[in-house]
Amino acid sequence: MYDKKTAVFFGNIEKHRNYHLIKSFLLNIGITCEKLSNDVLTDIGGIVPLTEQI
Repeated sequence: MYDKKTAVFFGNIEKHRNYHLIKSFLLNIGITCEKLSNDVLTDIGGIVPLTEQI
């Protein structure tokens, strides 16, 4: 399960040319990053929470 402290990427963020900058920024603000697959990174057009607790 992912939470507000995890950025989830649709594809392999490690293949992005600015991966190290993105990862460093996220870690700097207390957020980890996870990839859902090793496929090409895909922009889905916005943030989609996988689950939300009320």
